[in-house]
Amino acid sequence: MPKVFLITRTNLDTVKASEFGELNVVFSNMISPYGIEHFKKALLENLEQNDFNAEDDYIVLTGSINHCCLGVITIYEEYGQVKILMFDSKTESYKARVLCSTTIS
Repeated sequence: MPKVFLITRTNLDTVKASEFGELNVVFSNMISPYGIEHFKKALLENLEQNDFNAEDDYIVLTGSINHCCLGVITIYEEYGQVKILMFDSKTESYKARVLCSTTIS
């Protein structure tokens, strides 16, 4: 079963994201996005410890825009693709998107 990784803990209701897989929080405590190398290292270590698979697993964009951007860039650099769940407020559901070297779909 795929996993769904939330970059940071959030007060938003992410239950609907669990339709795509088991929910995991990468950073349950605040981590500064301004120490970029520390953030990237901690993110990749956490994903590795939780058996992240870029082909199957999703990232939910939660937290600050800095966390979201750094998270997506770091995962893309490391794995060559990122599967993202984006919340659609009109339908109140998550939409899956894939960012890879040839396309965004």
